[in-house]
Amino acid sequence: MKHAMPNNRSLPLLQSEAGFGLLGSLVMLAVLSTLTVLTLDSMDQLGREKNGERFRNGADRLAQQVRDQLLNQGACTNTLAGLTLDGTTDTPVPNIRDSINGVTQAIGGEYDDRSVRLVGVQAGPYVDLVAPNGRLTVTLRIQSISEVSGLGEVVRTISVRTTKAGTTLSTCSAEAAAANADAWTKAANGTDIYLMNQVGIGTDTPQVRLDVKGGLINGQFNCRKVIGAHSNVTSLAQCAIDEYVVSGGGRCTVSPDVDPLNGGFIHQNMPTTDLSGWQLDCHKAEPKDPMAGVPISEAWAICCKK
Repeated sequence: MKHAMPNNRSLPLLQSEAGFGLLGSLVMLAVLSTLTVLTLDSMDQLGREKNGERFRNGADRLAQQVRDQLLNQGACTNTLAGLTLDGTTDTPVPNIRDSINGVTQAIGGEYDDRSVRLVGVQAGPYVDLVAPNGRLTVTLRIQSISEVSGLGEVVRTISVRTTKAGTTLSTCSAEAAAANADAWTKAANGTDIYLMNQVGIGTDTPQVRLDVKGGLINGQFNCRKVIGAHSNVTSLAQCAIDEYVVSGGGRCTVSPDVDPLNGGFIHQNMPTTDLSGWQLDCHKAEPKDPMAGVPISEAWAICCKK
């Protein structure tokens, strides 16, 4: 009886299959390791985003609490007692106090379920209004307590109205705008934009909600009617150099007034190219009639302050 001889040609295949299995395991292990790292990174990023959002919300709540405290004149005056208001000094404020001079928020204190820490309060800059009134910005520096917030420190600001004796603060109270609201302030040149619960442009003493120096008076446009000279060609109603034209018109008459019903017709009626006035001219109603008088143009313009 013949015994079957092993087929050696199958051995390389068995070895190859065994080698592929080991390689596949190594590849799979590497893939799993990479996925694990990516998952951990994603979870870490998500944690940072959630903690960052919690931090910002906590900072907003703390700033709002301080603003609500400073709305009380007694609390604000106790907090900023003895402050020098000279327009240039930024002064550290040690604590936020209430109306009976008790400390409500202290530097280094932890707030909002210990998610944020108040690390600094600064008073300034100060801006004079109508004496003895002024306006001051109180700046809060708030730090995250969590190490994975992704944010180290944020700033919140509160606008405060003040009175003073000489250069020393007498009384104060926070303005009604929310803490850290983007309130407009007086420009460096002292005349362009100002906020005092009213907005002034070109004036630092606004009398109405929107007061533009030379342009608006008590909320109404500062405009006037200008009548041009009579002319047998083109009549021009010219605005002043600090005005611009918003509308216009005119009429045609006849000289001599031989026929009141034959005053001619308006040929051109429009603003000047540079909007500095209004122009108008007239033609004869019956140009071939030798008895027809000469049309006289009269333009008028509505001119408003720039």
